[in-house]
Amino acid sequence: MVDIDIDKILEKTEKMEEEKKKKQKVILISITSATVILLAIFIFFLINIILGEKSTVYYPLKSGIKFIYNKKNQSPEEWEILNKIENINNYECKILNVIDKGTFSSTQEYYYTGKKEGIIRMAISKDYGKKIKAGFKLLPARIKKGMEFKTGKIKDKIINAKVEEKETLSLPIGTLTTYRVHYKAEPYYDEIIWFAKNTGIVKKVDNVNNTELNIINMEER
Repeated sequence: MVDIDIDKILEKTEKMEEEKKKKQKVILISITSATVILLAIFIFFLINIILGEKSTVYYPLKSGIKFIYNKKNQSPEEWEILNKIENINNYECKILNVIDKGTFSSTQEYYYTGKKEGIIRMAISKDYGKKIKAGFKLLPARIKKGMEFKTGKIKDKIINAKVEEKETLSLPIGTLTTYRVHYKAEPYYDEIIWFAKNTGIVKKVDNVNNTELNIINMEER
């Protein structure tokens, strides 16, 4: 007659139950993690649809990159975000330095980025001289197609802006996803700017002064 070791059978059974519980726990954790990730993705896209995308994605103001633009009937321009911060009325601003390649004169634009306020051009200066107050909202904190917002004033007229379209442009620097924003205050101001994802301004048309700016190159310093 064969001896049956009850203790070993029970031990083996317990181990099998423990392994089963471990596997079930791992599966449960995996399902929970996947659910959380999917929920986060869903919320992210829902926010982007309802509120719009973060404007800083389309105007990142990242230092260390030089942009070259062709300008219709004028000399090319070189743009660069400087690696320093300027305090304008207690607002920490990044500096966009624009150089006219024909005259080598420069213009500085001082930008503040706020989570609620959006991207504001706080001031402008010529050749690092006197700063002139601007108070121009280039973009709200979030943007989406059809959004309208007020940017500032010109000759006591409010400049209204509208995010007209989301476009894909084929440019010398590559194929980029852009938002086309139209700024208007008749008859003094009529400008259209294309903002590219992870790049910034890639095209600008000024219908009042009949000028056009197009990006042709960008390189890291």
